[in-house]
Amino acid sequence: MHEALIKLSLIKNFSRGKVRDIYDLGDQLLIVTSDRI
Repeated sequence: MHEALIKLSLIKNFSRGKVRDIYDLGDQLLIVTSDRI
């Protein structure tokens, strides 16, 4: 399994959880989820 680290410095972090990050894109939200096994 490979891992990737991407720094999103221009995007404001709206919420951070255990398996979910939500970013504020202005009029939209970007939701990034992971499955931690």
